[in-house]
Amino acid sequence: MIASMSKTGELKELKKDVGQEDYNMCKAIDMMMQEREERGEERGIRLGEARGIETGRNIFRLYKKGYKQNEIAETLKISLERVKEFLEE
Repeated sequence: MIASMSKTGELKELKKDVGQEDYNMCKAIDMMMQEREERGEERGIRLGEARGIETGRNIFRLYKKGYKQNEIAETLKISLERVKEFLEE
């Protein structure tokens, strides 16, 4: 019933996998939520890495153009410490 109401096939598929006699709706929902949380965390990590790489490229690009560390921080709206950390590596 909840699977139909939620319009997701995930609960229906889980019910098929587990079998009718062992099916527990609370457990199924918990498993579904855990899976979605893990996918969201993985996506967040990928996005964070991509943004970090892009920020690093921008820091390096401005540094090569002769910008001072504080100018880079202001231009990119990041902390001076972050600029220093990147340039020290």
